Amino acid sequence: MSNNQGRSTTDHMSDVWSPLNSADEPPPLPGSPELSIAIDDEMAAPAFVDVSLAESLVQKGYHPVMLFGTAASGKSSMLASLFHYLQTDPWSEAICMLGEWILPIETNEGASVAEEASRFYNHVVMNFNRGHAAPSTRNEVPFFIPVVLRPNNGKPDIKVAFLESRGEDYKIKAETIEYFPKLKNEILDVYRHYPDPISLLIISPYTLKDAYSEEEVERPDDAQFNEVDQSLFGALQSYQKDRQWPERDNYLFVLTKWDVHTGGLGNPEFANPPAGLVEKLIKERYSLAWNLYRNMPKGGNSNSMQYSSGLMNGDGVVTVPDRFRPSINKFPRALWNWLYINASGGTALYGPKKTDKSTGLFGWLKKVLS
Repeated sequence: MSNNQGRSTTDHMSDVWSPLNSADEPPPLPGSPELSIAIDDEMAAPAFVDVSLAESLVQKGYHPVMLFGTAASGKSSMLASLFHYLQTDPWSEAICMLGEWILPIETNEGASVAEEASRFYNHVVMNFNRGHAAPSTRNEVPFFIPVVLRPNNGKPDIKVAFLESRGEDYKIKAETIEYFPKLKNEILDVYRHYPDPISLLIISPYTLKDAYSEEEVERPDDAQFNEVDQSLFGALQSYQKDRQWPERDNYLFVLTKWDVHTGGLGNPEFANPPAGLVEKLIKERYSLAWNLYRNMPKGGNSNSMQYSSGLMNGDGVVTVPDRFRPSINKFPRALWNWLYINASGGTALYGPKKTDKSTGLFGWLKKVLS
């Protein structure tokens, strides 16, 4: 993390879980008898929704989290690890549940998006809990996963919508005149019409290979990194072009697969890297995207951090010894805190009740990762 003034953290509270109210339960999943009747009737299931995605996000109080990364970036694994942390760590101080669907599920579009969100949150995350790596996203249409985060430490609930999309959607098209792909309509709608702050995560992997089943990791100047660098540059450039209120947003450049750099979890650098190392490794691999990110006008919360979703070996997640769990849990804990601050307007999930975005926003995150 970049240097900022540190803030003291609060002690862990006892594991007290707030009861769920019936009003907080998500609506029935796609496939229920009532939904099937509506979907099978073309008149009752129009292909398009009257209310826009951005309007629905505002009406239902969701904070959009836009995750951008190409194939093999570790984007889906990082998202699964965030939910995994809340479900498996008794000291996470919060629970998470699927929230109200963003689009009406009585429509073809709404039902399809709800089905994919439910599949990820229920199937992918539960499989991740059992030691199966998150598969790459194959959906041609991006979708948001709506969740409610409920702390047990007296802090208010927040509603967050995570964008999940294919890495191929951001890959450069060198054979075309445009070179950079056009953004999907679902993303453009949020950029152009969502008036409140959003959180933008640029996912950049330390390696593009499966480090625990392949012998060698690429050099920073490898041609594969160059292609990903250009793709991330294009995604950031499109954001700058189409986002109506970029000065309100929050940015985080994330170096994933951090455990590959440190050679596992026992290296002191895994939890406490030297100052400037993360930024140096990002710049070596993704100089175009990093330079654009550094020079973008920013009015919100912007920084960079390292991240490890766990030890991924092919389709499996290596079981981490208990003594290393606190170290690996620091990453999702820090990221959840960052997201909570953004969605709540400055309140920290862990630590002080109110955080000054301009000065102390990353003080606690730096401390928790050290």
